[in-house]
Amino acid sequence: MIEIVIKPSESIPGIKSAFITFTEYNQELINKIRNFTDRRYNATDKTWEISLYDLELFIGIVKEYPVTIKYNNDTVSNLIDVPAEYNFKTKPFKHQMEGIVYGLNHDTFILADDQGLGKSLQAGNLAAIRKMRGEVEQCLIICGVNSIKYNWLAEIEEHTHEKGFVLGTRYRKNGKPYEGTVKDRIDDLKTHQEFFLITNIETLRNEKFVAQLKKHKKIQMVVLDECHFCKNISSSQGDGLQNIKNFKYKVAMSGTPLVNKPLDLYASLSWLGLEKANFYTFKKYYCSFGGFGGHTMMGYRNLDRLRAQLKDNMLRRLKKDVLDLPEKLEKTEYIEMSPKQWQIYNEMREEVLENIDKIASSNNPLSMLLRLRQATGDTSILSSTINESAKIDRLKEIVYELSSNNRKCIIFSNWTQMTSRIKDALKEYNPAYITGEIKNSDRQDEVNRFQTDPKCQVIIGTIGAMGTGLTLTAADTVIFTDLPWHRAAYDQCSDRAYRIGQKNNVQIIKMIARGTIDESILRLVYKKGEMADLLVDGKVSKLSRADLLDIIG
Repeated sequence: MIEIVIKPSESIPGIKSAFITFTEYNQELINKIRNFTDRRYNATDKTWEISLYDLELFIGIVKEYPVTIKYNNDTVSNLIDVPAEYNFKTKPFKHQMEGIVYGLNHDTFILADDQGLGKSLQAGNLAAIRKMRGEVEQCLIICGVNSIKYNWLAEIEEHTHEKGFVLGTRYRKNGKPYEGTVKDRIDDLKTHQEFFLITNIETLRNEKFVAQLKKHKKIQMVVLDECHFCKNISSSQGDGLQNIKNFKYKVAMSGTPLVNKPLDLYASLSWLGLEKANFYTFKKYYCSFGGFGGHTMMGYRNLDRLRAQLKDNMLRRLKKDVLDLPEKLEKTEYIEMSPKQWQIYNEMREEVLENIDKIASSNNPLSMLLRLRQATGDTSILSSTINESAKIDRLKEIVYELSSNNRKCIIFSNWTQMTSRIKDALKEYNPAYITGEIKNSDRQDEVNRFQTDPKCQVIIGTIGAMGTGLTLTAADTVIFTDLPWHRAAYDQCSDRAYRIGQKNNVQIIKMIARGTIDESILRLVYKKGEMADLLVDGKVSKLSRADLLDIIG
């Protein structure tokens, strides 16, 4: 006989679990339950705990045995679940559903899932459900990294039925969006009715914006994304963050483990209201000091107490432990270029427009868009005076997060000039490097170093040289700083990590400079496939002037 009791989880407060006991010892049943990755055994009462979302599968596996199911109504009835009438736009995975339920049972918490597990889907639907329940009229998203504002806008549109707006968005006469002033953001805060309002952490430097935000009665929920970049409480933006604690529902999000870096965690814990002490007291309690005068921080202490504090207020799942993910996860990272980078891009665009008839009649017109594409990557390829790269800035943040989780990545670009600059920017990660300039005899040495050396956390290469024939399964993330014209070349590059020997799900990130030729390539080649019939071995058999204008926007 198998007895199953549904009651609150003992390992993840705020969700329900299934607790399984056997009336008599049965090794076969024990082996079956051990096949579930997130099962837990309690030796005291001899029960197995599994996720409620695995219960149906478990019952199917043990259908030849008699099973009874009971509810511990005294405790289960107090837990909030997703309303049956809530309509998900994107069906969540099991771990995402658990995350949403966890959030419904925690007014404030840290969502610390590993990168690639869909934290924005969880937070977005959590907010939308709170709206359905009449708890929230508007939700503010504060991005710890400026460039991810537009990722959030795209994620909201893809995964929820709600509208979103990036505060300060203004439009030029040609319809192209641009970022307005802080005053524009303050005005938008007063007038825009979209459910999701999005801004970046730097906006909190402005006292007038913070004052207006504190008076904004419709916002009852705030999500702080990439909270590990908001750790400096002595900065003006850190001070602004600590001045907006008057919201009932708050979520701090980070894919970077924080528990072993208490000082980095203080700003988020204090903002969430989970840490009541001031920073000086917090620092004295968790840090050991020594050296001359006893003022040098030597290390940390009392971490068990910090972990205990986080146990009931932080949800963290690792990618390697989540079984219901697809084998490949694709993500588009929208990058916002700086004004100086836009200056170079617009110069290249004007050059293309002036020569558009010549380009259209050439044997390979796409190759003549090279300089325009390179301008979205790094301006120093084209200019001796302007050195700007929003993509490399964002790349450093992504690689930092991956390496903090002991994960390796592959980085591709079409051009050696771009890979060279990326290599310099990521030198602290001891990168392996493969381009057409690397001798064939040396390439396998670079592959071996990447595959076996834990200090080599990144491999960087060109699509032409590194995109075929190599096994790079030490990585579970593939990043394209610019896309190939061929969908087939993109798939081949992705398969460097997605091969026999890969034990993890593979995440593929496409970096797209918003409002540029990058978006056109993404739309035409990767979404609509409209250019597939124009491409033959990298050559364009025919491309009209209208086609070119469509590509360059």
